[in-house]
Amino acid sequence: MPSRPIEYTLEVHEPGSADDVAWSVTTSGPFLAIAPGDLLNPGNFDTSASSTKLLLVVKVEHILWETQAAVKHTLRVFTRVVPDTREVRLPQ
Repeated sequence: MPSRPIEYTLEVHEPGSADDVAWSVTTSGPFLAIAPGDLLNPGNFDTSASSTKLLLVVKVEHILWETQAAVKHTLRVFTRVVPDTREVRLPQ
């Protein structure tokens, strides 16, 4: 049986939302690990809802499934807004 390609999708959800996706991208290569406690700076996301906010990752969900054409891996990232300060980045 020939192997199928793997398709990777990263979905960053609007802060505090489990339903609204602020930004998403699909690639043929995996993403680096994202874990709760990581900071995301959405800077240039193509959405006004996320612009200029610093986001704290609160949960990550992996969804895996197969189709006839590919194996799919979606990484859903759930966030909340945190102050864009030095103290958030370098807590004492």
